[in-house]
Amino acid sequence: MRPVLRLLVVDDDALVTRTLAAALAETCEAQVWAAGSGEEGTRLAALHHPDLILLDLDMPGVDGRDVCRDLRQQEAMGKISIWILTGLPRESALLQEAATLADRVLLKPISLQELTLAIQETITPSGPLLQWA
Repeated sequence: MRPVLRLLVVDDDALVTRTLAAALAETCEAQVWAAGSGEEGTRLAALHHPDLILLDLDMPGVDGRDVCRDLRQQEAMGKISIWILTGLPRESALLQEAATLADRVLLKPISLQELTLAIQETITPSGPLLQWA
């Protein structure tokens, strides 16, 4: 069997969400779900239990911090790796708080090549992000 990475992309910008989801499905040979809000992201995470969530921080309503907090409180979600992908400045208090909740913070703009490399470097045959289909 071949490894299958399960990704969830959560961003309120529909173009970013669609573009990232399609590109990562191809470049990382991943199964990818996309959510346009924090609420939808939390629901899809509970439904699909992805290995990695790429989460926008600054979203209306339920923002990335809320999603992180909610998922971290659920025992079944404990093994999900959450990466913040944000355009907020590094000095932002919101970003600093979110960094304590997430596994990794990546600042936009980030190239697809950089993102793909970061994901691939994180995945090892015995790593936590790898599942067998």
